[in-house]
Amino acid sequence: MGLQRHIPQLYGAAVIGALTMLPRRLARSQPALPLPVGLLATFIGGPYFMKLMAKGGR
Repeated sequence: MGLQRHIPQLYGAAVIGALTMLPRRLARSQPALPLPVGLLATFIGGPYFMKLMAKGGR
């Protein structure tokens, strides 16, 4: 994601984690709208992982 130092990485991880858990929280408040969090994480993390693999792991 471009974050090189420790403190920005910590904040970046917290923001990404919160954004990942937000749909789960919304799904629990809306029982008629089931959102599988694993599917959401796959759609977000899969392309990013493939991009990293194409760049050589950097």
